[in-house]
Amino acid sequence: MMVFEREQPKDKNIFFSNTRGVPLRIEVSDREIKVIDSNREVVLPKDFLNPKAILDRLGIGREGEFSQEIYL
Repeated sequence: MMVFEREQPKDKNIFFSNTRGVPLRIEVSDREIKVIDSNREVVLPKDFLNPKAILDRLGIGREGEFSQEIYL
């Protein structure tokens, strides 16, 4: 499992849609991605489009050319 702390999602433009806040951390496992905040946790299966975009931003997937914000 890989863990990305607060500064990494902020630098990669990954935010929560309801608060526009930066996640405290992102945990990446073989099957899913957990995006964690102090009062919220979003679990995303790795095979969907949004998690693939997150992996791309974090540099785990293939490098992408998009830099627009990702809101969860």
